Formats: sequence, C-alpha cells, structure tokens
Amino acid sequence: MITLQSDQLLFRFPEVEEALRRFIEEHIQRTVPQMLAEDREKVITKLETQSPLRYVADSTRQQASDTIRKATAETIATALRFKCRGYPGMEPKPGRSTLKVEFQRTLRIPDDGRDYPLPAGLGRFPLQHVDDFPNKVPEAWLKHGGVMMPMHQSEALWLRFDGQYPCAVKVAAGKINAVTGEGWTAELRREPQNYLVMPLQRWLDGFAVSKGIIRQFVAMPLGGGYSVEEQLTGQADVGGIQIQVFPLKSEVYFHQHMAGKLPTKLEDLLEELVGPMPQMATRFCAEPRLPMTEIYSDMGLGAGGMMRQEVFKDRRDFADWDTSLPSRCFVHLCNSQVWRQITGSNPPHPPLTAREYSRQGIPWFDYYRDDLGAVSGSEVLAGVKSVLEMGKAKQTAPLPDNASVTPEVIVQYGNARRPDEVREWQGS
Repeated sequence: MITLQSDQLLFRFPEVEEALRRFIEEHIQRTVPQMLAEDREKVITKLETQSPLRYVADSTRQQASDTIRKATAETIATALRFKCRGYPGMEPKPGRSTLKVEFQRTLRIPDDGRDYPLPAGLGRFPLQHVDDFPNKVPEAWLKHGGVMMPMHQSEALWLRFDGQYPCAVKVAAGKINAVTGEGWTAELRREPQNYLVMPLQRWLDGFAVSKGIIRQFVAMPLGGGYSVEEQLTGQADVGGIQIQVFPLKSEVYFHQHMAGKLPTKLEDLLEELVGPMPQMATRFCAEPRLPMTEIYSDMGLGAGGMMRQEVFKDRRDFADWDTSLPSRCFVHLCNSQVWRQITGSNPPHPPLTAREYSRQGIPWFDYYRDDLGAVSGSEVLAGVKSVLEMGKAKQTAPLPDNASVTPEVIVQYGNARRPDEVREWQGS
C-alpha cells in the first residue's frame, strides 16, 4: 500500500500490522492468567516502596494499592493492550510498519576526480500523482502510474528513508539497479546484494561504484545518452526512479524485536493500571537558470561527482525478508519548465552552485560506521562514464559551475573516524 503525504512516499504493509496484532493478542491471552496468579501484596509493597508513589499522599498511594488488589482479567488485558500500543499493529493509528521515502534537493558536487563528504539536504522536491494529470503527462507515465517531481537539468538529489520497521529497499535509475548496476528485476537477491537495508541505510545519494564511494545522482534529459540507463542498455525507455520495498517477515520481527520487550508481570503495568506516576524534577542542561535550447519532459539519472558513502551489508538471514509482499513505485522526473505547464504550479528555484553553498556556510556531513560492513560496489557502475565525461566526448558542457571547492565545515556522524583520517589538533 503506497500513499503520498507531504511530498513523501509512504510504503505501508497492513498485512504485517495485522499479523503482529495477532501475535500480541496471543501473548496477552497467555500472560493474563499468569498475572492473575501473582502475589499482589508483593506487587503493592514494591509499588509503595520503590516507585515514585512513595512521595505522594497516603490517600493517593492507598487508592493505587486498591486498584492493584481489585484488578480483574479484563482490566489487566486492557492495560496490556494499552502498554503495547506503541508496537506495529497496536498503536492508536495504523502505520508503524511504514517506510517513508522523500527526495531531497541538494548541492551538485563538483565532478573533479575528488571524493566529497555528503552535502546537506536543501528541502524536499514536490511530488504529484501522475493520475491527476491524465491529459498532460506522457502516456508511458500513465501506464506506470506513481508520482512525478520537477528537477532542473543537471540538478542533484538524494533519497532519505525514515522508518523503524526493517525493510529491504531496491532503488533503480530507470532500469538500472543503483547498487549493482544490473538490469531491473523484481527479484530480491543477496549475491550480489541488490538492495538497501532499513533502518540502517538512512539515505542514498548515488550509484555505488566502489566500496564506500558513490557517484551522485544527477538529472539529465533522456535521449541525450547521459543517463546511466542509456549507457548500459542503449535505450531511453523508462527514466526516472523505481523504488521497491520488501518488509521483514512479521513473525521474525515479533520474535526478534518485540517478544522480549512485552510485559509479563503486573509490575510492568503499574502506570497503565493506576495512572501516570509522579514525575521527579529534571533539568536539561543564487542561481542562474541553465540555458536550454530544447525542453524535455522525461529525465533520467546520470552519474555525477564522487562522494563518500557506504551501502551497508545485510546482516540478517536472507530468508527473513517477506518476498511475498513487494511494493513498487515509479517516480517520474519532469523537467522544471515542463512542470509548470503540466501542474500550473512553479517548480523550486534553481539549485545552488558549489561556491554559493560554501559562501553561505552550509555544512557538509561525513557518516562512517566501523561496526557495519559495506558492499564492494559495482564494477559495472564503476565503468559508467559520468555526465562530465559524456559531455567532453560530445564536446558539450553539460555541467556548468563545476569548479572544485574545499569543504570547510564538516559535521561528523557515525561511531568512528574513517581509517585514513588524522584527527587535527584543535588547541592553541
């Protein structure tokens, strides 16, 4: 089930939530008799001597104790369900198994042979249903369905993923898998790994060309030979982006992530039975438009500059993924000038250049984890020519403002420095 909300694609799996709801209900039915059989006076003693209730008036403490003594099977079951409300399938509003995907505008890094840190996100691209404009979009878009978004020629983007429920996510540029460089297939495959692992992989900025290095996603018009899809297939049939999501099997998630955290004793339900505990006081410490002699509606993704980014290896058993519940969406890339003609709304302003990015002091980011392995990258994608290299071969200049820059403000993320990084002395 895919929905569009606030310029985000939401991949939701109601089947997973329903299965988890059943697992939790089975746990409740097993646990209630155990709780009924507990020595309630021991629970009350702990309540009165070890919980924040020991700081309240005697009458309030007595009322809470009486509630524990009189708790019935129905009362305990209700408290259990309320305690479990934060789990997938049990929250007040469905959707905890949802994976959110958004498309972030960003700086197009220079294609100068250097590898750069991650540039910041500069806001979401707007998304629209292609079905809302049946008389204005290409017929192929209507056939594939999905959504569309506007991009300026040679503009860059990155994908941001948000969600706690584990998913395997395939990303393709047209017909080309962005991780392996292989042609599109609906199959989820481990060797070579042709997917990203959520929630480990919070973003993807480009094509995985080698271990720890990607080439940035850059929008170019289809038909000019610049897109990775055209280089590898010789055709400009699809363009845009494809995203396919597979959830973790519900039974695997329940046993690995939920079963050990569910309440098993009455003392686990004190707040649900007697009400919120008293809280102790705490203290918390610019942009020229690109010249275009022809306007294209369809766009694909070419390979831009190099960036430091790992695509993390899957550490789960491959059989844990539910390949019976795939969810797939097309994201069509529309030239910004055509976007106005189709939708009647203005596209985002042209992107920043690297010099403008630096002049405004926008930070860069470096995310590194030494506890997570990374895939080795694709030899196929490593052999693809970048947009700049294609332009040189065509004797054109497809990447204006490609001058090198030196990132000055770099924010470190992850749990370690990169192996080749020397920590600089910051003292006087």
